[in-house]
Amino acid sequence: MLAADNKLLVNTNYNIIVSCPLNKVTPVSSFIETKLYGCGIMPSRTAYNQLELFQASFPGNAYTFNPDYDLFLTLSDAAVCLFFKEHTKQTELSPLLVYYTDRDGLPIGIDFTGKEGKIKHTNNANFLCIGPSGSGKSFHMNSVVRQLLIQDTDIVLVDTGDSYEGICRYYKGTYITYSKERPISMNPFKITRQEYDDNFGEKKNFLKTLIFLIYIGEKAPDDVEELVVNQVIVEYYEAYFHPFEKYTEQERQDIIHLLTLKHKMNGEYDKF
Repeated sequence: MLAADNKLLVNTNYNIIVSCPLNKVTPVSSFIETKLYGCGIMPSRTAYNQLELFQASFPGNAYTFNPDYDLFLTLSDAAVCLFFKEHTKQTELSPLLVYYTDRDGLPIGIDFTGKEGKIKHTNNANFLCIGPSGSGKSFHMNSVVRQLLIQDTDIVLVDTGDSYEGICRYYKGTYITYSKERPISMNPFKITRQEYDDNFGEKKNFLKTLIFLIYIGEKAPDDVEELVVNQVIVEYYEAYFHPFEKYTEQERQDIIHLLTLKHKMNGEYDKF
């Protein structure tokens, strides 16, 4: 039959891993053995080499099986039937995917920011790519960054070797770099109009903390110092974002009225 039907004999090994309370191990194992026996399969319990069998089940480790007592001979058709619930890695159900390839070179989408399913709740994630020199860190991360960018993701990347300057320029990102001759500097007092309108209170508190840290160190300021610095900051940015342009007609009339009253009070008005 083997020669006529071109059947193939293979040595194979299957493991069944059971998770249950300790007091139920025996009845569960007996139930599994009974069901397998009904299919013509005679399982064996091994307790002395469980670690060896577990390690041998890893991809590429099948050669460590002992052919004398770990493997059994069967037809390839029957051996494949026991894999009816096995499958290769599938694309994960997520709106944010980074594509890799499986062992057959087929693309598979993976969400390494959180296994949340179809609805994404995570909106911020950090990850670190580590590897020795020449291992392909930059090649891998450039691909990851590109895939995340085309999915409209904001990325903050720490680059220690200018490996990502090209992709940053290509996607018109902001690339901040420095050297000993050109160190990174900033003006903490520079505020945009949007920052002033949306979040000036937080910015004001930051500037007060910075001023007091430079002015008096870690010592807490007194109430007068707190009041003066706070008022100076408020009035400075008020004048900066709302500069004087001209008096309105009503303001001009009010000023004329006040000056007239002042001159009448000190007698200057009667001289004219």
